[in-house]
Amino acid sequence: YRGYNLNLSELLKVIWKHLLFQDAILSFHMGIPLTINRSFINPSGLDDSDAYGKVTSCLRDAVDSLTSNECRQNDLLRIINKMESCHEGDLLHLSTTLRGLSEDTVLSDETCLVKIELKMFAIYAIHVLYDVLYQGTDNSNPDRELFYNGTMKYGVLTISHFIEAMIRFNKICVENANTPEIFVLVEMCQSLVGVSKIIFLKVYTCLY
Repeated sequence: YRGYNLNLSELLKVIWKHLLFQDAILSFHMGIPLTINRSFINPSGLDDSDAYGKVTSCLRDAVDSLTSNECRQNDLLRIINKMESCHEGDLLHLSTTLRGLSEDTVLSDETCLVKIELKMFAIYAIHVLYDVLYQGTDNSNPDRELFYNGTMKYGVLTISHFIEAMIRFNKICVENANTPEIFVLVEMCQSLVGVSKIIFLKVYTCLY
């Protein structure tokens, strides 16, 4: 973004980062190729130093692999490993984050809800990848049981974290029922439910 002032340059980077993430989310849900081709992306703009960038990168790799003519098992396992080890396994400690939620944390940190939703979707994505591996593996393959266990593990984690998050937000809403902040908190709950709807249905169908 040469030639732009610093504020505009940073704003464009954030918008571009968000577009890449939403493109990956849409493609992942729909099972279609990415809309934004890699040839259009300046590699220097792909910042995966934070969880948002890391998950975006993993999702785009997953979509590329799943929509290619040859979806290789090793590629999916590499993506799963990358997501599981993201920020020293931070994605796998969402319960710790949820237990630490308080009114001050939720209302003072605008990115708090985004981080929770991002981690929930990342866990769900791992569930889907394990499910793809399980469904695409022959019954005689000894790894099939491992893939099944991965599918169940991350499916249960996804639903458990969703319920845990809603219970926590419900408690915060009750504590602030007579304050102006209740409207903001209700909007956060609606956002969480909206994000989790398709995830919950997919996992529930898989488990039951």
